[in-house]
Amino acid sequence: MELFWSAVEDGDYEFMATRPLDLQWMVGLWNQRKTLGSYRDLIEVNVTNRLREFNDSYEAAGEVLSVDLLRTGAVALAAAAEFGSSAFFVLEPGVVPAAGELAPHTILTDWGPTEVRRLLATAVFDEASFGRVKFHHRSIREYLAAHWVARQLELGVPLLRLQGLFAASLYGAPVLIPSRRAALSWLATISVEVREWVVRDFPEVLFYEGDPQAWDGLSVTQ
Repeated sequence: MELFWSAVEDGDYEFMATRPLDLQWMVGLWNQRKTLGSYRDLIEVNVTNRLREFNDSYEAAGEVLSVDLLRTGAVALAAAAEFGSSAFFVLEPGVVPAAGELAPHTILTDWGPTEVRRLLATAVFDEASFGRVKFHHRSIREYLAAHWVARQLELGVPLLRLQGLFAASLYGAPVLIPSRRAALSWLATISVEVREWVVRDFPEVLFYEGDPQAWDGLSVTQ
């Protein structure tokens, strides 16, 4: 177990090992592979396992939703939170969100109230005060928000149109929005097209969050 904890500490993965259930799947992964793998692999497993769980403080909603559907909903909420600069989601339909809050029912417009409650009851979210929830950790929100942007690219939305989510123009030069740096780093890990843009305009992202180790060698050396 000493090697396991060394790997957790070396990767700064302590936030993924805060509960017994987290440790259970992480130790299982370690015993199987003798490594925790890349940061991207680990956070993907973390998200998948959390979507299969429920927070004990919530009443079971009774709806059976697939992990794929739950992930789709979580991705949409992550994008709304990350790019809307709002950390919290109100639990009850009809509640008018205050500053820094979002109403998930207005984002997942084709979901019913019970389905939304089911998603918010998964361990991807943590209970906050005053009838609100938030993503368990900002890295999960940033990672899933990056997947939302990657999906827009797959659907044919031009990268030029999406760049404004991450960068502004100052005197004709692109300037990275600091609060979006981590999500952009994750997106660069996922998308080769974005990676080329980042290497050209914001190479410093390589030294920050996301998983630059998962970049291909050519991108790193450019």
